[in-house]
Amino acid sequence: MNDKEQVINYLRSRGLEPNEGDIKFFCGDGSFEFGVVWACARIVELHDQPIIANDVLNEANLSQGELSLMPSYDLNFLRSENASLPDGIE
Repeated sequence: MNDKEQVINYLRSRGLEPNEGDIKFFCGDGSFEFGVVWACARIVELHDQPIIANDVLNEANLSQGELSLMPSYDLNFLRSENASLPDGIE
């Protein structure tokens, strides 16, 4: 099984239907996506600006599949403005 097939199987096992963006994210290093979520969480944690943080997150155009693999700790800071965020990983 190649990397792409492993990614598809993994996401489907989590109840997600992967798209090309998801596959590209998981077959790459994902550092951009992690950095976006981390920075947005810090905007809320340190400066209490959830609207700005979620505007930045929306502009990054991350898929639900990508967000589902972000740390739940960081995603929890963003839920006040975006309740539809996935749970993320512990």
